[in-house]
Amino acid sequence: MTKSDQNLFHVQLRKTLGNAVKQLRNQGLVPGNIFGLKQDSVAVTCSAAALNKHLQEEGQSGLVYLKIGKEDVSVPTLVDEVQVHPTTDSILHISFRRVKLDEAVETEVSIELVGEADIPDANVLQVLDTIQLSALPTDIPEKIEVDISSLVQVGDSILLKELPIDLSKIKLMVESEDLEKPVVLVQAQAEEVEPEPEVVVEGEGEEGAETGDEKEGEEKSEDGGDKPKEKSPEPDKS
Repeated sequence: MTKSDQNLFHVQLRKTLGNAVKQLRNQGLVPGNIFGLKQDSVAVTCSAAALNKHLQEEGQSGLVYLKIGKEDVSVPTLVDEVQVHPTTDSILHISFRRVKLDEAVETEVSIELVGEADIPDANVLQVLDTIQLSALPTDIPEKIEVDISSLVQVGDSILLKELPIDLSKIKLMVESEDLEKPVVLVQAQAEEVEPEPEVVVEGEGEEGAETGDEKEGEEKSEDGGDKPKEKSPEPDKS
């Protein structure tokens, strides 16, 4: 099976434009367009179910050959943009960019972790989810799979320059010094610090503590009235 057979996708010409495309979505169709190479944009539509299946199996990065209606020829394209509903995740619109097979193009490719890394008290952190690269359309990978089973201890990492791609055909669109940056790294788990229990000093804030007002109240009678002050003895006038 050839590359074109693997990535062949069928679309139909679309006449419904503007707000009326909502009717297409209600019918299980996704509106889209094809543009690029200084040619007019072409409005198309496709099955939502078929598109979801295609993107899940082939990804959004690889070359897609579009078969438009009953035309015998197919158009080499890249998926340029997929608009997704923010709550339902259903595809609202898709754009395809025409490409020439003999001209390098820039595109973004997803990075996917594969394998397992069972490292005690550590976390495997994926630093980059996608990478911008330049290559001939036929050399663009659908995704870049990074095997993390080689990671065995805290501090291990997989760098950009170690991605499993042919750098003689694919150029990473980063500065040369960025090739030393990690795509994946192993970090030690942060220790959970339990809060220290609060120490309550006995008697502090208790209701029985005396206050200055209470001390003054000791001179008051039990019934709440002031105690009568004793009279000083009158001087003897005799």
